[in-house]
Amino acid sequence: MLVELGLFVLGFAFLVFGANRAVTSAGDLALYYGVSPFFIGGATIAGLTTGLISAV
Repeated sequence: MLVELGLFVLGFAFLVFGANRAVTSAGDLALYYGVSPFFIGGATIAGLTTGLISAV
């Protein structure tokens, strides 16, 4: 039981680290190719708006 819990926590930590790395790298790559920061953050703005509307 303890081994499974440890593996779960380790896997979750790798998942979070990998997701953060992928998003950061994608943003850096878009900036390198001249994409406006407005469009890079657009998905976050859309998610925030959807979340706020659904909460009401």
